[in-house]
Amino acid sequence: MVFEGTVTRVESGRQGKEIATFVTFKVMEVIKGRYDGRLIVLKFQGGDDGEYGLRVHGMPEFKRGEKNILCLSS
Repeated sequence: MVFEGTVTRVESGRQGKEIATFVTFKVMEVIKGRYDGRLIVLKFQGGDDGEYGLRVHGMPEFKRGEKNILCLSS
């Protein structure tokens, strides 16, 4: 799926032994594929849990209010 979305929320935290960042997008337009929802939450490796920070080479960083075009695959 390919969609244009606006970042509405960015949350980082620990999940077991890993630190991850969850990014919520408001779907503005589905360019390719199909998605019927208005919001989509994507998980990325890395982030900051308040005690430790982890940056993963190649992982994007998102800020609230940004508009992005994302290509998703399984």
